[in-house]
Amino acid sequence: MRWSDYGTPEDYRRMAGALAVVLIALAGLAVFDIIVIPGLRGGAAPYRGPDAPLGKTGWLDVSEQPATRGYMPAPVDLRALERSTPRLLERGRTIFARVCAPCHGPQGRADGPAASSLRPPPRDFTRPTGWKNGYGPADIFQTISRGVPGSAMASFDYLPAEDRIALARFEMSLGKFPHPAQKAKIEKLAEGFKSERVPNKIPVSLAMEKLEQEASKIPDLGEAGAPAVLDRPRAALWLSRSTAWRAGPRALAEAACLQAQDNGFSTSAAALSAGDWRRIYGEFMAWRRES
Repeated sequence: MRWSDYGTPEDYRRMAGALAVVLIALAGLAVFDIIVIPGLRGGAAPYRGPDAPLGKTGWLDVSEQPATRGYMPAPVDLRALERSTPRLLERGRTIFARVCAPCHGPQGRADGPAASSLRPPPRDFTRPTGWKNGYGPADIFQTISRGVPGSAMASFDYLPAEDRIALARFEMSLGKFPHPAQKAKIEKLAEGFKSERVPNKIPVSLAMEKLEQEASKIPDLGEAGAPAVLDRPRAALWLSRSTAWRAGPRALAEAACLQAQDNGFSTSAAALSAGDWRRIYGEFMAWRRES
């Protein structure tokens, strides 16, 4: 028996070519799985600091981080703002690349991908002109913490204080001009600074489950509150939690209209008369006593 009995040399060349294509495709998929997917997962995750491990979240699902108990971190010494260290600058560089570079650019020259659409434009850290709040270490730390009203610069107070310190020192390093020391200002800032408690965290799916369980325990409003109520389950949840409305019909009207739609009330409720609100208040108080 010979190979030629099963096909011609041309047939075998075609088969070999098809096999090569399949092997190359499998190799490409393996590279994608090993290199690209972990990178996408890490890039989509919220920043947790350079030393914080990433949780096992599944395919790009950053909302399902494992539950963690809140804690009070070690006291933060803001006097670290007075000096740069290689480790502090490297930490600042990592954070800057993730949260600042899209606007300020990788080198801090106000040339990030989003810079052209911002008015006023983002800060150019390489130049000593135009700094609204100053460019000393305490000034920059406070700007990072509070943001700049009237601009696209939001508050980054959700970042740990150590990260904001690292960011401030790294941003200073981008400009080769002299920065004021601000020792006295840092001392005053440190006196009133307290470490912020890290809150408890739970996966979004667990939070939704608990909200549903909590809402299911609240009795239905029935027809109480018509025509002010738009979403009865949401209004019942708000009425059971809030105490502001219980002071009287006027307090109910003010609280309901102030948060209309978020609390389940209709925006048209603002046009109701004082008599309507007295009636609605009575219905809600009766519902509350029954529940």
